[in-house]
Amino acid sequence: MIVVGTTLSAMAMSDDDAWRGWLLNARELRKQTPEDVHFFAAIETDRRGLRPFGPLVIELDRLAREGGDSLGRRWPGHWTFSLDDLRTAVTFDNRLRHITLGQNIVRDFALSHGASHLLFMAADCAYEPDGLQRLLDLNVAMVGGHVSTYCLDGPEDPRFEEDVRTHMPSMAYCLIRRDLLQRVPFRWDGDAGMSDDPAYAFDAENLGHTPYVHHGVLGRHYPECIGDYESRGYDTEVIR
Repeated sequence: MIVVGTTLSAMAMSDDDAWRGWLLNARELRKQTPEDVHFFAAIETDRRGLRPFGPLVIELDRLAREGGDSLGRRWPGHWTFSLDDLRTAVTFDNRLRHITLGQNIVRDFALSHGASHLLFMAADCAYEPDGLQRLLDLNVAMVGGHVSTYCLDGPEDPRFEEDVRTHMPSMAYCLIRRDLLQRVPFRWDGDAGMSDDPAYAFDAENLGHTPYVHHGVLGRHYPECIGDYESRGYDTEVIR
């Protein structure tokens, strides 16, 4: 089983494209991937609970009912969590501890439910239906799809027939194999100036796993050009 997972807070529900990008091609992805695929979200709630997330929860429940494995087992489409660090709004300065906490809940779900891989997606990033299988076909521990929004690049690896390059993937679209996922949690490091993306790539390389990005497997981030959250028109308020 492969988990396609994300984490998000109520802020993402301000705009349909900000929460549903990772689900736009969910059913087509399942059709084009021989393995069982389960969609899962770690939802960060505040005092409003799940009320802001109604459309997301409905869609995840629907996908869970349609899914399952060869033994007929089905799993929940979401878990909830909260972290009260006294913030009253989501900002670029306070976001990382919340993001990595949610990512590690997704990681825990994938590992505890026997997943062979975790495809971690940003909720506001969409993929092509054949993207997961093309990443799986490379049989490497860590490989991302190419999300042009982040302008990441590196040298091509001649061992691959397709356009696969060696550089840090974005966690907006990144496939992680179980053996690496078991050993590396999500984190950030303010002292080293690393957010979650570079920290994961750094830790993977320290274990001897080269981070790859398949530049022929495209992810579309919404919006394509990003600024701070307020400039995107999101409601960043946290209700304590």
